[in-house]
Amino acid sequence: MSTKQLNLKQKLIEIRKEIGILQKTEQGNRSKYINPATLLLRVTEAMNEYGILLQLQILEAKNTVEQINDKTVYITEHKMLYTWHDVDSSETMECLWAGVGKNIGDASMAGGSSLSYSERYFLTKFFQIPTTQEDPEFLKQKSLPDRKIDDHMHAELVAKLMEKKSVSGDMICDYYNIDNLEHLTFPQFKECLLKLAASE
Repeated sequence: MSTKQLNLKQKLIEIRKEIGILQKTEQGNRSKYINPATLLLRVTEAMNEYGILLQLQILEAKNTVEQINDKTVYITEHKMLYTWHDVDSSETMECLWAGVGKNIGDASMAGGSSLSYSERYFLTKFFQIPTTQEDPEFLKQKSLPDRKIDDHMHAELVAKLMEKKSVSGDMICDYYNIDNLEHLTFPQFKECLLKLAASE
């Protein structure tokens, strides 16, 4: 089906599918978080594919100043509106949002922090993006233990077996009690690769 035949909500669902799982790789003061560039790249690539634009409108901004431990802390609070646009149909979807940013000694940095953090948080929550400190493929392995290997994985395993004279596809099938290698689950595939690597 052509992307132009999809309505806005259907396109947003397809975008969510393409984003997948993102790993928290950046270390903050208290916890890890997703690299902002990685998040934006993954989302905007899918948006470009489906002809979707995201517009930000600041509805209200409130700036306050606090003195904390002899330091001047600037605080910016934003009330904002995100609007999704389908360039093919001109269909739109509005989402109210809010952001808060703080900075010591620089009011403009507080405003920028509010906008940057709220954008990252909005995209993560809107698309319900799973985030993990583990490798995304490892998370898929744990959450989908019965998922069968795909053609690429099958080809990779066959190539590994061709390098090994002491291990055959039949031996693996007998070990896992399956008819052929294509019936391997993802965890079994990973286990095979580890065992083959260990035997080198």
